[in-house]
Amino acid sequence: MRWEIVRGPLTDKPASWLRVEKGAALAELILWVSGEVDLNYTRRMEDPPTSEHYDITNAACLNGILDDLEAHIGLQELPNIQPVLPFS
Repeated sequence: MRWEIVRGPLTDKPASWLRVEKGAALAELILWVSGEVDLNYTRRMEDPPTSEHYDITNAACLNGILDDLEAHIGLQELPNIQPVLPFS
């Protein structure tokens, strides 16, 4: 795995980027000082990237997004969430 942190220029809404590459999988997390986050990722270079937008309010939110990033590029498995069915 390779990763890079890029600090954006000082503007009215500064941001930093985390770029991660593992084999053919790529991910980029953009974090703005406002608390907005964009997560862009793809498992294979030939596939179009998927984008997700978040608004974070605390460190737990950011940790969850980092977990998503790791799962989307194959560093960990996505949780197998089963729907809750009503009792019969």
